[in-house]
Amino acid sequence: MVTRRLIVSMAAMALLGSVAASSVHAADDGLSESALREALLGTTSAPSAPTLRGIQAGGDDDDDGMCSAGICRDIKIEFANNKYTLSNKAKSNLDTLASVLKDAEGKGWKFEISGHTNATGPAAHNDWLSQKRADAVAAYLAQDKEIPKSMLEAVGFGSKEPLPGLDPKNGKNRRVQVKRVDG
Repeated sequence: MVTRRLIVSMAAMALLGSVAASSVHAADDGLSESALREALLGTTSAPSAPTLRGIQAGGDDDDDGMCSAGICRDIKIEFANNKYTLSNKAKSNLDTLASVLKDAEGKGWKFEISGHTNATGPAAHNDWLSQKRADAVAAYLAQDKEIPKSMLEAVGFGSKEPLPGLDPKNGKNRRVQVKRVDG
């Protein structure tokens, strides 16, 4: 009888745990590493990995209207207001991106790391800030994750390319994208 109660209790705990995990996964707007690999490299042959929180397809949905299908993804890299220093969460997201980019080494592919801002503040400052943010991402990938610099091009677009359907001042326009530009 005690064993049966123990089994029922354990089953209930396992069920609650899986429901909680499902809720976390459902709330997570990120892509898995394999989905990112497919988007940027066109292959899912690499071993699967845990879900990468913070990398999302085209902002809020699968087609942001800004990228060629299948080779570009927004990366939710959060910066403090008016800053370009990478947070620990941003570095964690970039660590997973780096593992995908490592698979592209030796293939002659290049990736554009593009920084974007929303339309608050002067345009010249937004251009400068978006470039500094793109540079920070590219420098982290090259220096800390040993991605060859020749594979990365950091470009700042300021507030010139807001996401379709959003007010240019919307905070969702503050983003970094990675795009395969050849190969």
